[in-house]
Amino acid sequence: MQCYPHISLIASGGINQQTASKYIFAGALALGIGRELVPAEAIRHRQLHQIQERARRFLGFVKSAREGRLPEREGEYLS
Repeated sequence: MQCYPHISLIASGGINQQTASKYIFAGALALGIGRELVPAEAIRHRQLHQIQERARRFLGFVKSAREGRLPEREGEYLS
């Protein structure tokens, strides 16, 4: 991203809890997250709480990366 600092990029495809903060930390403006945020199983079983928890965690990873911090422990991820 250093080659084109004047271009805002949105990372999309393959974004998960382990990589989300790394993309933001590397300079991505935003993330496009699909099934990692809203898994088919959660929809099928109407598990709104699981989707909400994943959204909360992704937002936390983005906030941490924007503050210059990466997740410290593997346990911060939700499987």
